[in-house]
Amino acid sequence: MQNNNSQFQWRPTTAPSAGRYDDIYFVDVHLGWAVNSNGQILRTTDGFATWEIQATLGAYLRSVGFANADKGWVGTTTEQNRL
Repeated sequence: MQNNNSQFQWRPTTAPSAGRYDDIYFVDVHLGWAVNSNGQILRTTDGFATWEIQATLGAYLRSVGFANADKGWVGTTTEQNRL
């Protein structure tokens, strides 16, 4: 069965360029975070329209998840900089 719903489309974001983005997590339709291979943790409060770098860590960031809007975790593949 093919989904022909035209409301779903790929669009570029305003997130800064990085070698790779491995994970994003949204608490609701507006508030979300992303992590990338440059070691950046980014946050959006307007559902992808704009992004703010929250931290730059010296590690390849692979995953991000949140318990709520205030408590979250990131995972890394960089052995010497485990989080």
